[in-house]
Amino acid sequence: VMLFSITAFAKDSDGIRGKFFMESFGIDVSEMEYTTPVTRGFAANVLSKTLFDELVITPAMTRFADVAPDSPYASAAYLLSNSGIMQGDGTNFSPENNITYSQAAKIFVAALGQDVVAQAKGGYPAGYLAAASAAVAKVSSVSARTMNLAANLIPFVISEIRGETRSFT
Repeated sequence: VMLFSITAFAKDSDGIRGKFFMESFGIDVSEMEYTTPVTRGFAANVLSKTLFDELVITPAMTRFADVAPDSPYASAAYLLSNSGIMQGDGTNFSPENNITYSQAAKIFVAALGQDVVAQAKGGYPAGYLAAASAAVAKVSSVSARTMNLAANLIPFVISEIRGETRSFT
């Protein structure tokens, strides 16, 4: 079990992976330092805003002992726990705790709807780490292919706009 927390960013490969996960959730990392910790509450708020388009749940709906109805994390904790993405321990959400790399992988995989894949690969944490790694590889592969296709299409599209005839090879 990986117990270290993700900071923005450790100056090693784990920090690079942590940065990717945070960027995947839409977190602006441009002003974060190498030692800035990422809390569960911060990650929950960013992900909730990304997935639920700023939807806010009424304070009475919070269900965690450590998340007050007027907490800035109440809505995110409710939405993410009910969608199976971030569960807490059943009683507490622990929004002030720093998020671990394993937790970030679990959140990433669950947000992609790939819990079944992670469970088939061994569950938490190893299965989620493996599923997250596979998802990153798949996204990287698709992105590279898309960029290659775009690079080949751009001259063709420019020629079409100019009214030039050009063979697509």
